Amino acid sequence: MSTKAGSAGSAKARSVAHGRGSGSQFGRLFREHQILIVVAAIGVAALVFDTWAAWHQFAQQQQQFHQSASFWSLDFFAFWGNGVAQNWQSEALFGIGLVLILRSTRLREVEDQDQGGKSAGAGP
Repeated sequence: MSTKAGSAGSAKARSVAHGRGSGSQFGRLFREHQILIVVAAIGVAALVFDTWAAWHQFAQQQQQFHQSASFWSLDFFAFWGNGVAQNWQSEALFGIGLVLILRSTRLREVEDQDQGGKSAGAGP
């Protein structure tokens, strides 16, 4: 009976060691990429709002010219694409640059911690 308990305990230890504990993979993934996830979520939310605002502007323009407006039309896609290209170029570059700078800063902090631990342990 003790071998079954020992086997179950070692299986649980292997599961935790491989990162399969309750929610640990998601938590680790979020901690490692939290900046990217937050910036991407803000970007998607802004893109949804931009699409909504562009649709209302496009529909208003179409109404002024007594034409029907269709969301899935090539005219709206061209209107929306033009607005996104004009408005998002600098924001996208800034966001990508911010993520890269913060990521490289984090990597330098980790490297400094690793070097600090190795040099302290290498002494006499």
